[in-house]
Amino acid sequence: MMKIKWALNELRAKLHEAIKLEGDLSELISSIKDRSDRILDIADIHINGWLIVDSEDEFTVDATLTVEMTLPSTRSLEPVDITYEVALSETYISPGANVVGDSQAEDMSIELDRDILDLQKPIEDSILISLPTKVLTQDERESHIFPQGDDWQVLEEGNEKATSSMNEDSPFSALRDLFPEADEGERE
Repeated sequence: MMKIKWALNELRAKLHEAIKLEGDLSELISSIKDRSDRILDIADIHINGWLIVDSEDEFTVDATLTVEMTLPSTRSLEPVDITYEVALSETYISPGANVVGDSQAEDMSIELDRDILDLQKPIEDSILISLPTKVLTQDERESHIFPQGDDWQVLEEGNEKATSSMNEDSPFSALRDLFPEADEGERE
């Protein structure tokens, strides 16, 4: 079990040191799955990076999360196994600390609400925020065949040729002749 929670006093004892974060985070799988209906399964979560104790009140996490999970295809809902990486780079400051220095760094720092640095929620949030929006099976990626039915068809974004042919076949295409000046304005 990988350690992802520290008391700030424990970290302060390692002032100006870097703590290696490398290991399996399988204990987070159940919690992440509970937070998202999209995830069918999670096979593995691995972290590789550093926790740097910058000062007594400032702690920087710089790590990469590698996630192996199963998501439904966004086209057919068939299960698809994917592996992706998520960057986790955050700076935390202890409660009530006055961090002297770069005001931009202060704006980008997260103030802890107690004297504990717990990375569980930031890790889970990073994984969930980074879920891919387009997931396809190997066949779907290679075939470029989209679902269709009576009088409807899913079109690939940016496929204007297919869109224009669909517009010509539309039952509303005859109405274009009613306002030709409006049609010219759209073309310009």
